Amino acid sequence: MLVTKAVNKDKTRIKVIQQLATRLTAIALLLLGLISAPFSAFAASEVSASAGRYVTVDSKNKVRLYYEESGSGDPVLFVPGWTMTVPFFHRQLDYFQGSKTTRFITYDPRAHGRSTKTMEGANYNQHARDLKVMIDKLHLKNVVLGGWSWGMDTVYAYISMYGTDNIRAVVNMDQTPNPLASGEGAWSDGDVNSVKSFFDKFTEDRAGTTQEFMPSFFEKSVSPTELQWMTSEAMMTPNVVAGLLYYDGWYYNSTEIVRNLKVPQIYFVDKQNAPAAKTYLDRNAPDAELISLGEHASFYDQAPIFNENLARFLAKHP
Repeated sequence: MLVTKAVNKDKTRIKVIQQLATRLTAIALLLLGLISAPFSAFAASEVSASAGRYVTVDSKNKVRLYYEESGSGDPVLFVPGWTMTVPFFHRQLDYFQGSKTTRFITYDPRAHGRSTKTMEGANYNQHARDLKVMIDKLHLKNVVLGGWSWGMDTVYAYISMYGTDNIRAVVNMDQTPNPLASGEGAWSDGDVNSVKSFFDKFTEDRAGTTQEFMPSFFEKSVSPTELQWMTSEAMMTPNVVAGLLYYDGWYYNSTEIVRNLKVPQIYFVDKQNAPAAKTYLDRNAPDAELISLGEHASFYDQAPIFNENLARFLAKHP
């Protein structure tokens, strides 16, 4: 019996070591591929951001985050998705302009957009620590935290680290809490094959790949001009940082956080994934509200409907 236990322990250790080796190898290959990947002509954005401000979140590495805001009142803070930036939320900034009840804020995470470019902290746990410093320095209280896509990794990491004492509600914009969920009908971002396929394209031609997948974010077509500035914005995140965050994002499973959340939650989920999301939420967050709307970025091309539902949710949970 003792021998059997010892053997099982050894097998477990070997399995853990193999998994760790696989991850380290993946990171090494990722770095090699991205360092040699062309940055492309899209490196500089042609979009002129509004007059935003900066907040220092990491004095040691001199990291400042660029942010914009509109309106006044209780804060609503949106975190962009992977390599995305402030301008994607300009229709929310416009919507809350002049509001006396809502102060809408969004920002470029570290190494994104107009924020400080750094190789340090290219993971969502560090992004959550940055978010905490930002909230504290801006003296935000009773915050509604929203995350688009893997911006929700930052939100869930924040909640895991700091709890919800200063959080009024959570807005999830089309992100499964478990990206690599498996099984029939699972709400997932894909499987290991799709991860590898996208990564291969990403390292070979990042700008072309970005232009290729960006239109899939929208139910309504975007113009060539819009596609140009969106690609340009995404390309402002350095290659290696984008790759490391891409790798990091797949390995979060925030289901336990979702199950234990005691604050109101609303999920805006694309129409294709809405049935799987409903099954997931019925099991893990039955009190959460689900809105099936558009594609991956419904806050942009479906802005009137999105904003109306967001405003209703905020009024319902003061």
